[in-house]
Amino acid sequence: MQQQQQAIAYQHDQQQYAQHTMIPGAGGIVNSSKGTKHTKITSNIPAKAKSKTSPKIKNPEIFCGEPDEALEGGWPHGWIKKTVKRMGGQSAGSCDSYWISPKMNYRLRSMKEVRSFLAALKVYNGDEKEAKKNRKNF
Repeated sequence: MQQQQQAIAYQHDQQQYAQHTMIPGAGGIVNSSKGTKHTKITSNIPAKAKSKTSPKIKNPEIFCGEPDEALEGGWPHGWIKKTVKRMGGQSAGSCDSYWISPKMNYRLRSMKEVRSFLAALKVYNGDEKEAKKNRKNF
């Protein structure tokens, strides 16, 4: 009998707590004809407030064209080199170069990556997808 009273008192306390802390439509403890159901209490309030920083500014493109680096055997047709200027952070003002493959438009960040990609491309008979997957083996 005492356990039953404690259970009722506990349910009553939980209902009171849910009524005072509940966000409308977010769940809580619900009474039904079959007994008490527990539902998850959720919130529409975002977990992390949005940043008040300005929207990301696209880095201005300084150069776009055929690569000018020396490459053994020359550059295959269709390759593009893009150089962009960094706009934010401690390294603002520095430039980054990217080499873009002709078919799949893969962006490679260094000449070392380009050389290994081209070596893999020869092995995989021009299949850029396979070459990208396996370029670290070369």
